[in-house]
Amino acid sequence: MGFRKKMIADIKKYDEAYMQKRLSGFLAYCTIKYDIDGLYVFGWESDKLLETRSGYIYEFEIKISRQDFKNDFKHKPKKHFLLDSPFTGEKHMPEFWEYYECNKKRFATLEAWEKYCETYNKRYFVANHKMPNYFYYAVPEGLVSVDDIPRYAGLVYVSDSGLETVKKAPLLHKEKYSDDRLGLGEKFYYNMCGWRQRANNAFERERQLELKLEMEIKAKGQEGAYFDLQKQYKAMSELYHESQHNLSELEGRRYRELNEHSRIRRALASEIKKYDPDFDYIKFEDEIFKN
Repeated sequence: MGFRKKMIADIKKYDEAYMQKRLSGFLAYCTIKYDIDGLYVFGWESDKLLETRSGYIYEFEIKISRQDFKNDFKHKPKKHFLLDSPFTGEKHMPEFWEYYECNKKRFATLEAWEKYCETYNKRYFVANHKMPNYFYYAVPEGLVSVDDIPRYAGLVYVSDSGLETVKKAPLLHKEKYSDDRLGLGEKFYYNMCGWRQRANNAFERERQLELKLEMEIKAKGQEGAYFDLQKQYKAMSELYHESQHNLSELEGRRYRELNEHSRIRRALASEIKKYDPDFDYIKFEDEIFKN
């Protein structure tokens, strides 16, 4: 396979669904309370969320191209402003200052504007926005380097061999959100409805394609040939599954036989060592396999 073809094949393989599946293994299974894909929990949609049983939330932003990675900072400035706020110490959102400039004549002092916002525009304060405890970028191996990653984020490489934490994400805050405060019950419901609709749409597209195929086959007078192909495919499929079943039975029987032989050899070795303490079972077994 040429380099370009291989590169295209890798891009197709490392799509969002593949990455989401691999990231499920980032934390030990026993520590995970929720493993969620594509849910709008904070002020943006999260590609992957893992919530631990202790209440900490790990968010993963999945990127499969460098341009996609760069666009994240360009198209979601508010998100990155919030994630960086634990380091900058900023207490006000950018809108706070933007609207203050527009309302200077109405409010004599900054303190008066701030007091007004505390009552009517709470979203202008960083403290009123929720964010994950840990934030990671997840990319195919080598796509970006540690130098590309902002201070508030970690970096995970995803490859066929598994996950590699290249940079550990810092703890952004210690607050543990309750399910009620995040509104997870309602969000799970709407997420389920969304996926159900996507599945129904996929089935409908498949049905339309089948109807279109049948119409084209009829128009070309190939119904008989198509019916014969369907029968051949069904017969080959049944033959394949039958062979797999038989092979599984054969493998199982062979495994049991090998296990029985191994058990007998160990029992014999145990008896031999009673009379010959220097007997080396490992060396003895190696000699058996050589012959």
